[in-house]
Amino acid sequence: MKKVNLLYILLFLSFSACTGWLEEIPKSSITGDKHFSTYSGILDGLAGTYDGLRSIYGQQEGFMVTTPGTDIFTHGSEGGSDMDTYDARLNPQMGNFRHIWNTMYDNINHCNAMIERSALLTDATAEQIEQVQAEAYVIRAMCYWWLTQQYGDVPFRETETKEISTEATRESAEVILNQMVKDLEWAIGILPAHSAQELGKFTKGAAQHLLAKIHLIMAYQYQQTASYVAAEEFAKAVINSGEYHLEEYAAIFDYDNQRNGEVVFAVQFINNPQFNRSGNRGHLYFTPVYDKFPGLMRDLHQGGRPWSRFAPTKFYRELFDEADARFDVTFRRVWYYNTEAGLPDGKAIGDEAEWDYLDGSTDVIAPNEGLMHWGIKKHDDHTRASFQDTNGFRDYFVFRLGETYLILAEALSEQGKTAEAAEVINQLRAYRAVEGGFVPEVQASEINLDFILDERARELGGEMHRWMDLVRTDRLITNVKKHNENAAQFIQDYHSLRPIPQTEIDLVTTEGYEQNPGYPKN
Repeated sequence: MKKVNLLYILLFLSFSACTGWLEEIPKSSITGDKHFSTYSGILDGLAGTYDGLRSIYGQQEGFMVTTPGTDIFTHGSEGGSDMDTYDARLNPQMGNFRHIWNTMYDNINHCNAMIERSALLTDATAEQIEQVQAEAYVIRAMCYWWLTQQYGDVPFRETETKEISTEATRESAEVILNQMVKDLEWAIGILPAHSAQELGKFTKGAAQHLLAKIHLIMAYQYQQTASYVAAEEFAKAVINSGEYHLEEYAAIFDYDNQRNGEVVFAVQFINNPQFNRSGNRGHLYFTPVYDKFPGLMRDLHQGGRPWSRFAPTKFYRELFDEADARFDVTFRRVWYYNTEAGLPDGKAIGDEAEWDYLDGSTDVIAPNEGLMHWGIKKHDDHTRASFQDTNGFRDYFVFRLGETYLILAEALSEQGKTAEAAEVINQLRAYRAVEGGFVPEVQASEINLDFILDERARELGGEMHRWMDLVRTDRLITNVKKHNENAAQFIQDYHSLRPIPQTEIDLVTTEGYEQNPGYPKN
């Protein structure tokens, strides 16, 4: 779904321009009841729910709540420390938490509106209505997956909110996720295969992938052990569908190969500012301030504009086998002189930049100390007109087949099927070796949850999974204390949930609507 009608966007934003479901939805003669009473209008509305995902994926707030403060990423030199250290600055007033909360509830209300209003259509077939509703159910499930994993128990709304309300109650995350399971199971029976669906829209395989992820949550967090069997079933359905195939790791992140066989679902960004919101900005956040060093200036092919929000930890950097192609595809460790300004004596433009380490040594491999750290190349976008441009055009890969394999391996492992789990991981690893190399096969005796989390780091690092992976498996506190020296002394058990935004607490008048434990009450 590369194009979103600009007129529709304006209509839809006026139809539901709220920052959360508690706020009033303004109406006008050109929106709401009129525009969304036709099938074409409903399709516009459905497009808006997809467009809402662009406010999370590829954006700083989405990265901030999933990346720093983990075992594999700490903060960079230019920001992110308030999310990394878990000190008093991480509190209910933070804009990151408010943005995630408001965006998800905006989109949930849009989904509820499309589900309800599509049922009233007189100019659409039953099949067309079910298709709209199935996609809306999946997007709503995705939003509640985010909310429950970030905040725990949250307000649950299955109907469109049209009026001002200051009352709310928090529903059990388990109850919400159980309902999302039912919704996704229904949607899977309606949605078409990947090859039959419009680009960028949810398919049967994408819904199955999301459902498998939720089943892992239900199994581990809520001891619904049958969910491991279900996660296995749905992950296998994606892998065996014939709709997707594993690729060499470098090919997955080749900018010119974004519609590759591993993409199960991607949020679409396009090279047209009118239809691209703020674009995919992932290229900014992992790039160090290399341009502050002699002989180096900003360069689209060396990371572009550096915001230096996130830096890889020592644990992450040392997690790879030497033949693992994921290492070089993921990390940018070497920069090349590209300006005469400050060029060191004896060096020429095009030479590898030489770095001074704090211990007095030098190397062409960039340090991870002081102002400098390694970059992450997965989000590179060299197609921008200028290195100053923040708005990128790369699609954001939300669900990849590599993750599907790891979901399957985890489900098998937790059922005691370690030999099968090892086989699945080895199938994946066969595509992850450098040319002419070989990533060692894993043995059944090595398979456990910690090994699979390490493999998820190698496969998915920097793709907005890690914080929720650690929370889901109850590894956040132990892994952060072990591998993130910035956070080790501050992180506490209550940090496995984010604070409810203070703006939400202030709006609600219902008695008993409490802040999450450990955070300031006002």
